[in-house]
Amino acid sequence: MKRYSVEELKAAGLTEKQMEVYDLLSSGLSLGEAAMRLGVTKANISIHMKRALKKLEKYERVKKIVEARLEERVKRIEEDIKLLKDVVMALITSRY
Repeated sequence: MKRYSVEELKAAGLTEKQMEVYDLLSSGLSLGEAAMRLGVTKANISIHMKRALKKLEKYERVKKIVEARLEERVKRIEEDIKLLKDVVMALITSRY
């Protein structure tokens, strides 16, 4: 199971309880162990985990979209920089 930082879990919209459950299960505890530690039922742990995973899946999809858009912007900026360099070089060489 992927480990997320607290910032990523918050960005994904997890509640404090969902973050706590996710942390326990992603560190290797079973449903039963996590339930005992938090004083709740395994069913309760399962519900929190399902909701957390649903939010994290959405977070990952959005993250991929944002990363792809950023890559496109970086590529366009790099192309613009190259074009500007070519223009500057053309101006410099045309003067001499």
